[in-house]
Amino acid sequence: MHEALQVNCLNHHVLELSFYEYLDYNGPIGDEEPVHELYRYIAYLRYTRWLWHRLGKKTRKVIPSCVVSAIRTRFPSDEYTGFMYLRDY
Repeated sequence: MHEALQVNCLNHHVLELSFYEYLDYNGPIGDEEPVHELYRYIAYLRYTRWLWHRLGKKTRKVIPSCVVSAIRTRFPSDEYTGFMYLRDY
C-alpha cells in the first residue's frame, strides 16, 4: 500500500481534521448519522483530491478496489454485508 494513501486517507488524525472542516462547511451532523460513514466519505474525497485534484459533476473516476477495500476495512459500515447470493439472503 502506498505510504501517501495510509497518511492521507487512512490516518484517523488526518481525517479528524478534515471532519472538522466538513462540519464547518456543512454544519453539524445528526445524532443518528454514524461518524464512521462520514469518515469513509471523507477518506474517498481525500483520495480523489490527492490523485485527481478536483473532479466536477461530469468528471467521474473509478476508485481502485484495493483503495475501496482499505477504506472500508479501516472504517467499516454496520450495514454492509458484501455480495450475497439470493438463496443466502
